[in-house]
Amino acid sequence: MDAWANLSHFLEYKDLDGALSGKEMQLLDAIKGQVEGAELLIDILHQEHDKRINNNKRRIYSVEDVNDVVTEYIPADLLHKITRGDMSLLLKYLQMTDHATPYKLRKFMAEVSTGDDIRAGLTAWVRD
Repeated sequence: MDAWANLSHFLEYKDLDGALSGKEMQLLDAIKGQVEGAELLIDILHQEHDKRINNNKRRIYSVEDVNDVVTEYIPADLLHKITRGDMSLLLKYLQMTDHATPYKLRKFMAEVSTGDDIRAGLTAWVRD
């Protein structure tokens, strides 16, 4: 909606050649409708993604889903400081050890993320 608001403000208040024409107003209204529709679809898509992730019995098949669950256990103030690497090896390991469900991964993350260094917890868990 920001793009539409910026464009609308620019056209309405920064005009150099008079008021907006009827056609310009129609186009702005059409763009606004498209933006609102897209925002609604993005919200629905996000809700569906959350439902899929939160379905604890379903197997995790994507690296993105592993990343989403792991990210839940990283403190918010550290998220921007941590470079997250490729999660494909972790996903393969979880699949091989039958831990590739959100429930099992969350349980695992709760066990290994008790200290400041999650990597140390992950390493210890994998070794065991």
